[in-house]
Amino acid sequence: IPLNSNLLEIGKNAFEDSKIEQIKIPSNVSKIGEFAFNRCRNLRKVVIQKDSKLRVIEKYSFHLTSIESIFIPSNVSMINEYSFYGCQKLRNVEILPDSMLTTIGDNAFERSGIECFYIPKKVSKICKYAFFYCNKLQIIEISEYSEIEYIDSTSFSGCPNLIIMKACY
Repeated sequence: IPLNSNLLEIGKNAFEDSKIEQIKIPSNVSKIGEFAFNRCRNLRKVVIQKDSKLRVIEKYSFHLTSIESIFIPSNVSMINEYSFYGCQKLRNVEILPDSMLTTIGDNAFERSGIECFYIPKKVSKICKYAFFYCNKLQIIEISEYSEIEYIDSTSFSGCPNLIIMKACY
């Protein structure tokens, strides 16, 4: 997809089960639909621009892909259920301190390979099994001025090496 594209949305099931290996998401895209890249096992690289207008990452959008890192733009308010489930090669999730993210949905990162995760200030809810069996997850950084109101008792189950710490930004 050309970066200067006028594409506004990557629709439901758009690339599901395809052999796609990488994609650059144009800045105008505001929504990645349900199952958009579901089971794209060859997908290793997703480039999202810093000036992205992306607001919605729907459920199962990157489920069972081979992505290694992802940038979550500041306008995204919710990472929906199973968005990054089973992304075992996913090590790095970049979220900026000014993020509008409020909710990390059910099973959002379950069984992914993330090692460290920053929870920005506006996150108020971490849903059930959000980081379930993230065996490599070692550090959760929580914003110093965190607005967290709810963390489900199963959110971090199966994370044997986890340390939760307050970030000082």
